[in-house]
Amino acid sequence: MPSTNHDNSVIEMIRSFSKRLSLRNRLPAPAVKDSIPALHNEFTQLNLHPQDLRKLDKLVFHWGTEDEQVHYVLERLAHLERVGTWNGFKLTSLPVHLCLLSNLRCLSFKAAGLTGCIPDEIGNLVGLVELHLDENQLRGALPNSLYLLKKLAFLNVANNQLEGGLSEDISDMESLSWVSFANNRLVGTIPQGVGNLTKLVWFDCSGNTLAGPPPNLSRLSVLMNFITV
Repeated sequence: MPSTNHDNSVIEMIRSFSKRLSLRNRLPAPAVKDSIPALHNEFTQLNLHPQDLRKLDKLVFHWGTEDEQVHYVLERLAHLERVGTWNGFKLTSLPVHLCLLSNLRCLSFKAAGLTGCIPDEIGNLVGLVELHLDENQLRGALPNSLYLLKKLAFLNVANNQLEGGLSEDISDMESLSWVSFANNRLVGTIPQGVGNLTKLVWFDCSGNTLAGPPPNLSRLSVLMNFITV
């Protein structure tokens, strides 16, 4: 497939802040070089070609990347499977284009400076397996669409300012294994439907104002930790 002006624009943008981005994929070296030495702020120059963009599956944003650059790149890399942040990267809100990434399996924006609400469009990510939004300043209620993510295994929204309650629809999230709602402003009761999550290993809703009878956990044979206070 011939390259487009959009492809070339994305390549130039990625090159222009390559020291603030990590791109990992399944391409053989040296088509795209790995640019993260995990313990050092030393990054190699990327050598990208238009055809390589369609094979990239992981994108990690670093400090200094601006909001408009993030939105621009995400809009044009719709096949990404993993998107995350590292090294103090800050973003004001979840980019709307994230919710259009139909192949996304992992979204990790821990301590990324996020504010505002989790968008309803998060429910479009039906293939999502991991969602890490902990240690931000997210507020408002958990969107009902979150409970549509039936492949989600890891859910971490701890240490935000989320309000409202937990829905009984959580019982539909049959793949959940590790969950933390800790240290928010949630109220109400712990849904009885949690007792139907047979793959659940870890559940933490401490640091909220949740009351009422606990769910029946007798079916949760692999459960190791159930933390409420």
